[in-house]
Amino acid sequence: MRYLRIPLLMALAFLLGLLYAAQATQPAIDQILAAQGPSLKAQNEVAHDILLMKRYNVPGRYFYYVKSDCRRYEINLEFALQMILLESGFDEFARSPAGAHGLMQVKFQTALIIEPTLQSYWQLYDPQTNIRIGIAYFRLLLDRYGGDYRSAAIAYNRGLTRYDEESLDGEAPGWYYDKVMGLGQSY
Repeated sequence: MRYLRIPLLMALAFLLGLLYAAQATQPAIDQILAAQGPSLKAQNEVAHDILLMKRYNVPGRYFYYVKSDCRRYEINLEFALQMILLESGFDEFARSPAGAHGLMQVKFQTALIIEPTLQSYWQLYDPQTNIRIGIAYFRLLLDRYGGDYRSAAIAYNRGLTRYDEESLDGEAPGWYYDKVMGLGQSY
């Protein structure tokens, strides 16, 4: 019986020591986790990026242009990817019957609002230029409509003037926003 008491006492002392050490070292543990946080955060961010690239079948170079501009203009990344998928299917040479060009289907006259130094509509076929202008224009629309993604998306698709006129008449169709939303989650 005596031999049994010693291991029990040792186990109890060990557990009490662990409890005390955990309480005493919690700030130290928090510091270690905080120091490792950015690397863990970076790993999670890369994993999320890969997930989005696969989900929307986005070529890597386009993805990082979109991500960079979404950060710059504070646009939801996944929403922007959904818009590009709907607008062009990630075809950098897409051209609409209405005269919109590139990945984000930007018209030359609209592009001049954002980048007045643009020389030719051919520049809109450059993915980096097209994405930068498209996302900056979407930010402009979001600001105009008080951060309302639905209104901004419909105005992006229909054109600013046309959307404003239709909104006054109560006729602005939401099918474009609904299609974008059908590709992902809500915002």
